[in-house]
Amino acid sequence: MTTPPPTVLIVPGLRDHVAQHWQTLLAERLPQAHSLAPMGRDNLGLAPRIQGLEAAVATCSGPVLLVAHSGGCVLVAHWARQTRLATRVAGALLATPPTFDRPLPPAYPQLE
Repeated sequence: MTTPPPTVLIVPGLRDHVAQHWQTLLAERLPQAHSLAPMGRDNLGLAPRIQGLEAAVATCSGPVLLVAHSGGCVLVAHWARQTRLATRVAGALLATPPTFDRPLPPAYPQLE
């Protein structure tokens, strides 16, 4: 019996959808890729985001490969601490986690 290829689940950060962003381009090129909706800058509640990631992983068949960017890395870390679906995750790529030792740019929410 062969293991099915993993489903790539892209977890974006705080940016809105950008057609030429690497995560958008990656999702278009991989046959088993899905993306969570971008977090946006106004809807930053952690609990709904964790629930959304949990639901997305639950709907994937076979193993899951998480590909998170920026604020999505933080979401994956919080989700991993409490999920019951960790055994479904074959791996995680956390690309460019945010730096919290200095303020975010003006268009982004402040750390408080």
